[in-house]
Amino acid sequence: MRPSTPRILLSLALSAACLAGAPVSAQDKPARFMVSFTTGGTADTLARFIAQKLGEVKGVQAVVENRGGAGGTVGLETFKTWPADGSSYAVIANTQVISQLIYPRLSYDMARDFEPVLFLGASPMVIAAQPSRISATSLDQVIAQAKAAPGKLVYGECAPGSAHHLAMELLKLRSGADIRHIPYKGCSQSVTDALAGQIDLVIASAPAVLPHVRSGKLVGIAVTGATRSPAAPTIAAVAESSAAGLKGFAVDNWYGIIAASGTPRAALAKMEADVREIMARPEVLDRLAKAGIDVTLAGPAELRAAVVQDLKVFLPIVQAAQLKPN
Repeated sequence: MRPSTPRILLSLALSAACLAGAPVSAQDKPARFMVSFTTGGTADTLARFIAQKLGEVKGVQAVVENRGGAGGTVGLETFKTWPADGSSYAVIANTQVISQLIYPRLSYDMARDFEPVLFLGASPMVIAAQPSRISATSLDQVIAQAKAAPGKLVYGECAPGSAHHLAMELLKLRSGADIRHIPYKGCSQSVTDALAGQIDLVIASAPAVLPHVRSGKLVGIAVTGATRSPAAPTIAAVAESSAAGLKGFAVDNWYGIIAASGTPRAALAKMEADVREIMARPEVLDRLAKAGIDVTLAGPAELRAAVVQDLKVFLPIVQAAQLKPN
């Protein structure tokens, strides 16, 4: 029997009431990626690339929010308040692992309070010189000039307490070079000042530095990884220096994706699968390699292990260099 009009209207009204009171699912919300650094660095490059490809390949709307400061801790403090509904993610760097060892009274623990999603890979950190201020073209020459005039040379980095800052301070400790540190709030800012001739040296992520090295505006001095980078094979590794204290030198800068604690497992698995599919495409790997990003995908367990390992490895370095919050 065909239902009467009043019954139809009553049914529609009840359905609307139920829908109005229902929570919005993660599928109805865009994915948000927190980047706790300024634009232009590797974490930002990765986040924006992933967000773009999620839309193009998977039809998933995604946005990126930058909130830099205090070695990436400001952004993660904010990220911790985001809803654990499958829409909240962050692209992190091991700079934030180091920052946990430097900044007191954080409300989170990197190894405990977030859900690991995917280990993305690494990007070499590049030390470059401003040729109008310093004539050195090799790390040995930089060290010699620094020793001849202690405190005269100055360098900028990507943030106090960042992996870039730690790598340069470790280099100074092991080589005995006295180079003054100028803190910055992002890779792009320090590189801009290096290009403008405001500082002698800059250490920053490869995507921020290599275009200017290739154009001749900056001179590539060294990369901090254990070996030379395929993205910049003509730039020597720090470990190639003749300084005895730099033999075996290696400080990596890796990146990963985390989610808000308590995010449903199904949402974590879907995001991992979607990003794996995107990052495994040959054209994506080629584009990122040219930017100086070495994609080496690994799962949640490997990302958590990398955090725990770096907390152990970096602690004695932070203590030896006496790194403190600025």
